[in-house]
Amino acid sequence: MATAQSSMSPVITAGHHGPRLTWLLWIGVTVLGAVIASLLAWRLRSLNPHSLSAQQFVAFIVAVETALLISTGQWLVLRRYKLDAYWWIPASVGADVVAAFIIVPPIVSLALATGLIRQINVDGGLSFGILSAAASGLVIATAQAFVLSGSAGKLVWAWIPATMVGGVLAVMVTNALSVPLIDAISGSGLPMAGLIGLLTAVGALVASTCQSPVIVRLLR
Repeated sequence: MATAQSSMSPVITAGHHGPRLTWLLWIGVTVLGAVIASLLAWRLRSLNPHSLSAQQFVAFIVAVETALLISTGQWLVLRRYKLDAYWWIPASVGADVVAAFIIVPPIVSLALATGLIRQINVDGGLSFGILSAAASGLVIATAQAFVLSGSAGKLVWAWIPATMVGGVLAVMVTNALSVPLIDAISGSGLPMAGLIGLLTAVGALVASTCQSPVIVRLLR
């Protein structure tokens, strides 16, 4: 874990590395972590558990490993720039689990009941994804912002809308690309893992790019 910086003199600077390297590092570790996590999640789901309890357990493991892999890479970047982010990983993992299993399900149920979104099997996949991404982004980004607030000041609260917008745009972009990519991969004979990894990489690229301007400002 990162060594907590003194609250008397926090060091938050990109120094001679410059904003370009900060952007590349943040985007790179986020995309890499997301791709590895998605492929591991695909393998876990391919076990195809039959009981409801087993399915819920797999879903829990997927949520934990996804948040763990992505947040670990991001924590390494924050640590590189001496930002006090000791609780970044546990906060990210905990918030992701809370969002996935406690916050998002009732929001989606309410949206379905009121007609705000349609059932997934009635061409409602995009609206479901957008709502889920926005709600999850709000929960996770808020937890992360609290982690950074002690050393990053008020600017850290810009992290919440940046993360929510990035998550929503990622859903929209990957949804638009999914059908042509499926057709292309089906015709080429490439494995389904290639499609999963590619779509995940695109989504993570969009989401982390939206976050990068805030990260660069925080690390100056």
